[in-house]
Amino acid sequence: MMRSKAIIAVIGATALLALAAGNLHAQQKPVVWKFGHIFSVPKTLFDDVAMKEYPERIGKASKGLVKIEVVQGIVNPGNMFEALADGRIQMGSVIPAAVSATHPRWAVLGLPGVLDKDADYPSVARDVVWPHVDAEMKRRWRGTIVNMGAFTGTLFFSPASVGPIDRIEKFKGLKYRSHSVDVSRLIETMGGAPVGLPFTELYSSMERRLVDAYTSATNAVLGTGLFEVTKYAEDWPSGHGLWFYVVSEDALKPLPADIRKAVLDEFALIQRDLSQRQLAETAKSIEDLKAKGMQFIVVPEAEKQKARDMARKVVWTNWLERTGPEGRTLLINVLKTQGKTL
Repeated sequence: MMRSKAIIAVIGATALLALAAGNLHAQQKPVVWKFGHIFSVPKTLFDDVAMKEYPERIGKASKGLVKIEVVQGIVNPGNMFEALADGRIQMGSVIPAAVSATHPRWAVLGLPGVLDKDADYPSVARDVVWPHVDAEMKRRWRGTIVNMGAFTGTLFFSPASVGPIDRIEKFKGLKYRSHSVDVSRLIETMGGAPVGLPFTELYSSMERRLVDAYTSATNAVLGTGLFEVTKYAEDWPSGHGLWFYVVSEDALKPLPADIRKAVLDEFALIQRDLSQRQLAETAKSIEDLKAKGMQFIVVPEAEKQKARDMARKVVWTNWLERTGPEGRTLLINVLKTQGKTL
């Protein structure tokens, strides 16, 4: 009898604690996390997660205590980290290729020839790149990475007026808009002329022939309508452009412990199938682009190997000079996962 009363008392106390916690959450005012989304890439997973899934899923996981407000253009890629550290934003999106001039180590997977295929990126990003970047993010800006993906299906693209670029000699004199410093350096080495241009201005620049060709991901070409001014896609070595989302640790700390755990668990759930969704999106975008008349050109292997050799000799060497011992160690660790050496 005494044992039954004790059990009932414990159950009652637990229920009261749960009720008290629920009441406490109900009494708390929702907090607004400003999400500094550096720029939109329409109809892509990069946009969908930030602009649709985060507000809904994190709002639900936090029982309405966290409201994510996505604001485009509130910060530019170069000052996002300082904005996170000083509290102007609580979340932000990062594309390492866009900040590779100032943070070159983060764009290690963007070095042409490091990875051979899209399916190689998820494990090396998770096991090697994520921990490296996250440690620096915590140390310098009190941020933590919560999700990481990639712009898979990154290719070279050219219009009908230029024709398919399937030989290195065809790069000579072509004005190229590239997605990263390192790919621009490869294009220059192959004879092209890199053009600095925001991605948002690429469509109009192609229309006006201010640029002759460009590099991008297939889902971005589809989502932005660039296929309307493009005829060919060529599979030159182009690197893999990661993207990731970061949350301020100063925004996480004030949350009740159970809510903070629920929010972090939800980010982990999003990450669980993110790479599979990304690869599926890329495969579908390729089929959709083919249906719209785009021709996918397989560059002869001998030409691609020449490009890889150029990348190792010029692009990798320059990257190693800019990143120092830390960069060298990171690149070696990445190459090990692919059975390669420096």
